[in-house]
Amino acid sequence: MKISLIKFGRIKYEEIGVLTEHYAKRIKPFCPFENYAVKEDKKSIATASLALKTQFVISCDERGRLMDSLSFSKQLLTWIETYPKGIAFIVGGSYGHPPEVTSLAKEQIALAKMVLTSDLAYLMLMEQIYRAFNIANGTPYHH
Repeated sequence: MKISLIKFGRIKYEEIGVLTEHYAKRIKPFCPFENYAVKEDKKSIATASLALKTQFVISCDERGRLMDSLSFSKQLLTWIETYPKGIAFIVGGSYGHPPEVTSLAKEQIALAKMVLTSDLAYLMLMEQIYRAFNIANGTPYHH
């Protein structure tokens, strides 16, 4: 069971890249995890779309289902149990999700009622995935 987190478009701020790598390292003891940014060109999007076809895809969108951290933790564990081939979270670029990828999403979640930059959404989702595992394992990270 693997979790993938894919951001379309480059990470614009070096600090966001540093923080996302920090959380990626913290998530990996809980489950196999990969995160990466995909260029917003036709070839890269086509390659990403092909790879996503074997996973349960969840897109981040301000119109998606809004959850608190406890609900997200329970939902993440359900997805993990239900989809053993893996789950993939996708974060759109500056202009949203590429249509080829949007059509693969089986679920949409919102990270906030407000629109976030793609860099902030990527970082925020990564922290919430880490928090979800800590909630599930009863660690003091979430108190």
